[in-house]
Amino acid sequence: MPAPGLVPLDGARRLYGLSRDIYAPVLLAFAARCLDDLRDDPRSINLCLGRDGISAFLAQHALLRLAPRGDGGLDPARVRLIYLSRGLLAAAGTSAARRRLLDAYLRASGLGCGGRITLIDVGIHGVIQDTLQRLYPDQSLRGEYLILSHPRGERARATKRGFLVERGGGARVGALDGVAGAARVRGDSAFLRRDAIHLLEDLWSGVYESVTALRVDTASGRARPVFRGLGTLSRLPVPAAEVVRLKRVALRGVVDGVTLAARRAVNVAGGGNLGGLVGVRSAAATAPAIARLAAWIATTRDPASPDAWLWETLIRGAGSAGGGDDLDSS
Repeated sequence: MPAPGLVPLDGARRLYGLSRDIYAPVLLAFAARCLDDLRDDPRSINLCLGRDGISAFLAQHALLRLAPRGDGGLDPARVRLIYLSRGLLAAAGTSAARRRLLDAYLRASGLGCGGRITLIDVGIHGVIQDTLQRLYPDQSLRGEYLILSHPRGERARATKRGFLVERGGGARVGALDGVAGAARVRGDSAFLRRDAIHLLEDLWSGVYESVTALRVDTASGRARPVFRGLGTLSRLPVPAAEVVRLKRVALRGVVDGVTLAARRAVNVAGGGNLGGLVGVRSAAATAPAIARLAAWIATTRDPASPDAWLWETLIRGAGSAGGGDDLDSS
């Protein structure tokens, strides 16, 4: 294992393999479920919340590229990426000018314009969804999250859905329903921890800091996010250029892995088209991939793990690989 803060010589290759073989098969099933939301309402759109939602955005577009004329006629323009953060939404409330700029930015992505919008993110509580619903009370909003933990007394519970695991009211539901016995328990334990959220967010996120400001583009007159390079708002243990390289490698692994896994699913189901992806939505098909992801996440907390270097390089709160509060105790 390399010294803290150092990237192994084959680190990029290792991260690509993890992204392609461990994360992408799970993301395939999640992306397929998100695309199903578009079929229910021809006016609906999927908004992936960047930075963290970029992997789900790329996964959905990878699936759409595999289907002639889109997946069953779905327009790829209905799957969009929007850079939002709680900090950006909070800052917009400090002045009327910022509120107007935020409203123009959000409406350009479809919010407040009718139809149903599905917000897609990693998790935990869906706070951005709650804020947007307050800003646009007449907008039909739903949320799809890899990991979801409902706060006590939450009113919007029915509009949010977790994929890997959903916790709230003493119940845990989600794709892990297809995993039985000890494997189910280990999976819940792996995903229902704050450090697991950070791992999923940070390894497969965009190559900028979280967006906290907007500006008016002088050429188009439109509201645009202000992108800041990695390392401008937070201190990095390795050069920013190396972090960007690793993140791009990880996202390439996601796209390649989703494409490969989708083609395998189609070949197994027969028919030669994405109708065969119905099978990847079943618990029996997704359970093994989810169990592998849960097991891998658990191993990264071991300082002796060959992948423990990721905590020191790309993941927030990396001072202790064993850290992170269990969401069940919060």
